[in-house]
Amino acid sequence: MKTIYSILLCFLLTLQIGNTQSCDNGLLLHYSFEDISKILDKSGCNSCHKSGQSTSWNYQEYFSLFEKNNCNQSIIVRGNAGASTIISTIKTAKDCSNDDLAPLHLMSTPDIKAIESWINIGAPKNCIPLLNDIIDISKDNGCFNCHNLSNQEGGWYLDDKFDSSIGSNITCKDDLVVTLYRPENSTFFSVIQQANDCNISDPQSHKKLKEEEIILINDWISAGAPISSQSLPLELVSFDLFVKNAHPLLLWETSSELGVEKFVIERSNSGHNFEAIADVQARGAATNSYSYENVSVSYGNYYYRIKIMDFDGRHEYSPIEYISINAKTFIFDIYPNPILNHKEVILEWYSKNDIQLSAKLKLMDSSGKVLHEQKIQKGTNRINTESLSRGVYYLTIADYYGGTHFERLVVMNE
Repeated sequence: MKTIYSILLCFLLTLQIGNTQSCDNGLLLHYSFEDISKILDKSGCNSCHKSGQSTSWNYQEYFSLFEKNNCNQSIIVRGNAGASTIISTIKTAKDCSNDDLAPLHLMSTPDIKAIESWINIGAPKNCIPLLNDIIDISKDNGCFNCHNLSNQEGGWYLDDKFDSSIGSNITCKDDLVVTLYRPENSTFFSVIQQANDCNISDPQSHKKLKEEEIILINDWISAGAPISSQSLPLELVSFDLFVKNAHPLLLWETSSELGVEKFVIERSNSGHNFEAIADVQARGAATNSYSYENVSVSYGNYYYRIKIMDFDGRHEYSPIEYISINAKTFIFDIYPNPILNHKEVILEWYSKNDIQLSAKLKLMDSSGKVLHEQKIQKGTNRINTESLSRGVYYLTIADYYGGTHFERLVVMNE
């Protein structure tokens, strides 16, 4: 992706902040929320996304970043930059409510990579603690009076084998003791925040922890509850897309692969609803380079991400990367066809030699009457057929060279 600076504000800022990773925890150098906040400030995000502004979220308050935006989409999904709307917005300057947010929302590639890296390790507020740190906090607050290996009254226990309790739950809740990457869905976190437990009648049996201790446990769970520095998340050094022989070529490089089983390649035509298309086995060495050529596709707009699978079942996602492969010939396909009424038709359209970026689409009935017109973009488009009754219809597109192309669409009743 080319670095784009389109607003004067970015050049006028006198405070030049490099993408410094302030945390060094064993084998992992990583960003804290303060590092990311400085990057957002530098890019001018504080003009809208600060406390008291009219926008749906702000980053002056850390936990606001994990709320929903105006379209009920997650701003940040811990451990998954690819599913976080903040990433798609700063890459494309588009969101679900406004197709043209440029130039204010575009960021430079180094800044995007920094934010992706921070999200993929769990988006911690401070530096990621390890299990021993969490055990020390628990001992200091009396948790070991009940939650130890010799006294199972608490239903789970805290020691150096705490990972064996992660998948358990208590009798009156569906939440696990620790849900990896999800403090808000972890019983352990809710108890230390609120000092109550639905399974305990005596409210004095738990106490609310100090704010700094709550944040440490938040950061630990958000990072996948690492047992040691060796179990901290794999570092994806790079992930890039290229075109090779008219096919998408994925290249990625990793470090610290301890415990990684494989990489699952996932693809989407829209940036949502990814499907797995291939597995690549991890080599397990300190540094590795990988490649995958998706020879089953030759033209179109594609989104890719990599699901990194550990042997213990944990996983994390790479950032989403996008590539467009130009068509050499005119492409006009619709599917499914026939279609049940009240469903969407998917339309793939590319002009010859990729000379057109958009075109006018007409929907006509069998008599030639135009029922609907809309502008379509090259690539994947969606056509709503909700108003169509059973029958035969035609979709037509006029191309740059003066020709008219049509496809027959059959609509059936459910």
